[in-house]
Amino acid sequence: MFKKILVCLDGSKFAERILPHAIERARRFNSKVILLQVITVNVGAYVTPVPGHLPLFTPQLLDSIIRREETRAKFYLSSVVARLRETGLDVDAVVLQKMAEGTIASTIVTYAAENEVDLIMIATHGYRGLKHFVFGSVAECVIRESALPVLVIKPQDIPTHGGTSVERSEAVPA
Repeated sequence: MFKKILVCLDGSKFAERILPHAIERARRFNSKVILLQVITVNVGAYVTPVPGHLPLFTPQLLDSIIRREETRAKFYLSSVVARLRETGLDVDAVVLQKMAEGTIASTIVTYAAENEVDLIMIATHGYRGLKHFVFGSVAECVIRESALPVLVIKPQDIPTHGGTSVERSEAVPA
């Protein structure tokens, strides 16, 4: 049913909580897993210099920042790929730079559409109210923009009677 599953990661342990769900579905459907991380470069990097002052950012510095972020993301994803391959899965990784005029979500959706992905998986913090307004929601935008099925997981830590916490995840219908 799902030949290719796109798993969106951002380098955080929180986002990695989607992995057990991805592993389960990949095994169930004998799917290829593609890990995707979208890197962004702060728009402030394109600051126009003030006449008579040295520019804050040069094109060379901007290129250096982009290369460093790409290298960091590739290193991170290679470690996740290695862990997943140890479980016997067919896994690849992709690092993309956010499209200039787009968002992280539109970059994800475009990649999925252009690469015959059958399912997009992403974790969400599930912020509401002011936090949602401030931080936004990549997952929500992916759901709105994608014509593909999207599985959104909202991992939660719940306390147990022993004082420690265990992880619980809720699948949020798209």
